[in-house]
Amino acid sequence: MQLNGAILTGDSRTTEEASDSVLLVLAAASLADVLPRIGDEWERLGGTPLVFSFDATSRLAVQASQSGAGDIFFSADPQWIRWLEEQGTVSLGSAVHFAANELVIAVSRDVSVPVEPDKLLGFERIALAGENVPAGKYARTALERAGVWSEIEETWLEEGQYEGLWSGLYEARSRPESCIGRMRKRRRR
Repeated sequence: MQLNGAILTGDSRTTEEASDSVLLVLAAASLADVLPRIGDEWERLGGTPLVFSFDATSRLAVQASQSGAGDIFFSADPQWIRWLEEQGTVSLGSAVHFAANELVIAVSRDVSVPVEPDKLLGFERIALAGENVPAGKYARTALERAGVWSEIEETWLEEGQYEGLWSGLYEARSRPESCIGRMRKRRRR
């Protein structure tokens, strides 16, 4: 998953007001754990104080475009940076790729063998992020490239069916050794 950042051009504050106050950072919800820590270090080194607003990239992009709110925009989906460029909210070509993420297959600790994408066919239920968010798009693309999407499409969990997933994801995050198998998005050359 590619993460991009850009400076927003539509700020209605004057330069003096902006430099004497805070910078409003609009950021993808997936960055809520890491950006505040980076912001603390930024401020410790004398940078302008930051205020964060985390939400779905799509909602933040529309908010930035319509209201001019925000100084910095961190997107989990390059499509929204391009859209903001088209709207004139972000200067064309100013976006910077600042990080990447990887897709992880997290399974119950009862599963003792490594899980690769083609082994998912044996699972009764599979939970993925929705197709309208970057993680869901990337997961589907990776599963399509692995040649298993058409076979598992009917087994993935719909909204409302995955309440128990959150505790499993917390376990996977806090104890990475319980994550078996990794699925990396391959770049086209």
